[in-house]
Amino acid sequence: MKTILISVIFLFINVTLAFTQTKTPTFSYDFLKYKTEAYCFNASNSGEIYFRCYYKSLDNKFGHANVSMIYKNGGDWWQKRSLEKYPKNPRISHYEAAEALCKKDSVLLKDFNMYAFYIDKKYLKREFAGCGESSDPKVKIDTSDCYGYAVTYPYEKILYFRAAGSKEWVEIERKRYKTDKDETVQTGYWETNFIRQKLEESNRK
Repeated sequence: MKTILISVIFLFINVTLAFTQTKTPTFSYDFLKYKTEAYCFNASNSGEIYFRCYYKSLDNKFGHANVSMIYKNGGDWWQKRSLEKYPKNPRISHYEAAEALCKKDSVLLKDFNMYAFYIDKKYLKREFAGCGESSDPKVKIDTSDCYGYAVTYPYEKILYFRAAGSKEWVEIERKRYKTDKDETVQTGYWETNFIRQKLEESNRK
């Protein structure tokens, strides 16, 4: 009887450990490989660097993503570094620093914390987005560029995080929206407020 009791206790411990050690969901793609901007990165004067990934662009087979990067020493540190490196253009120094980061200082990418707001392709629908016009009736417009992909409700948006020095994108939060109104009421400016908070936290380190 004592042997059976001990066996049951060990079984309970193993099952409990299996549940508590469940691995946090991760993302198999590296968002950096699918940034759509032809001019590298966008940047803000708060120290945030950001880019977008669009479904079906650059062989992107997974979906849409808005990605923000914050240097591990803080947004203020990065902004100060930008001004020191490009003192002649203080109003656009952050853009120039972001461009240089992509072209010359790519080794620094490992020192950024990155946040990706991701929408899976299953929630996206191809739709007409509009075409340019030509005054010359002989010029034929390529309509293949007139389509894009928009979200369809209901859908989920997942927030992934890649820590400085890591190569793994880990899920930290997700939200589900039934309608566009629901999306506004539920979260308002979820992405904007979240990144602002992370910038503030980075500057307190």
